[in-house]
Amino acid sequence: MRIPSLLLGASLALLLPGCAARQAVLVTDTRQFVSAGREAGAEAAAFFDEARRRQLEANAILVASEPSCLWGSAIELRTDFTTGDSLCLSDAELAAGAPSTTYSLRPIDPRAAKGAMQLIGAMGAYLGELSQLTPETAPQFTIAVTDAANALDALALLLTPAGGTPPDLVGAAGPVAELVDYFAAIAQARGQGDAVARVVQARSASFDRAMEALAAQMQAWRIGVVGTADQVAANAQLQVANRNLAQVEDFEARRAILLQLIEQGEQQSAAAAAYDEAAALLQDLGAQHAGIVQLAGNQPTTEQQLRIRQESGRQVLGILDRLARIGTSPLPGLLGIGSLAP
Repeated sequence: MRIPSLLLGASLALLLPGCAARQAVLVTDTRQFVSAGREAGAEAAAFFDEARRRQLEANAILVASEPSCLWGSAIELRTDFTTGDSLCLSDAELAAGAPSTTYSLRPIDPRAAKGAMQLIGAMGAYLGELSQLTPETAPQFTIAVTDAANALDALALLLTPAGGTPPDLVGAAGPVAELVDYFAAIAQARGQGDAVARVVQARSASFDRAMEALAAQMQAWRIGVVGTADQVAANAQLQVANRNLAQVEDFEARRAILLQLIEQGEQQSAAAAAYDEAAALLQDLGAQHAGIVQLAGNQPTTEQQLRIRQESGRQVLGILDRLARIGTSPLPGLLGIGSLAP
């Protein structure tokens, strides 16, 4: 699915004959978008790496705290505590059809979240450059398009299961494939303003579908990873904590049990907010693209173009700043007491 390197290998060049000062300013501006996109993507990815590590720690503490639970890819949690007080169901109870909830002990592969954050950064860089497009000249999209293509490639590989049919998101006719084709067409335009504008207008629907699908994927990860963890925190972990509290009288031991439960809940809330923000950023990028498409069709005056380009560039940098701030979202530190058991 990777865009051929020949399409992306053109050297950086802005065609502004006889206007060296203008050319220098435009080169600086477009490089700013690429730099901001890469930095923001890396910072956001670091958050999800740390969130995954913290979730693994929380899962280890959960299993260590409950003798009925065994480590594996997932555990079966009791949902009806009137039939027993153990957190995890035995094989006999499962065979008898006892109601349960499956909880995965393996959070999402951090490479997938990392690829998604890098893709958002690259898309922001591309839209920042696209916002500076004029009929006479265009930024060279090589770097931003290459970054986006590489992130799409990595994300598609991670989302495609081993064997079987790839999901709609990354299938041969899916939105990710359409987005790859979109960027290939941008690369073929080789920085010619009119050619780039035609591609953007002709393929805008493909870009919009990809942004919507990727935003939906962020929400699916939030529900599948964070939503399940929230349910465990509200039900299973609460059951374990209350049972242990009933057996412990020492103040510090009881305090440690409660603080750990609180911190795990805060950690899950921070991760949920990060996935929500990532989905919102993708939707905002789609809105920015739609605005640029509309601008290209309206044929504004030179003065209007300058004002709109400046505002669009400012908005894109704002989106990238929000992406970077995902990486600074506070994650509470686990107490590291090893177990909720007394």
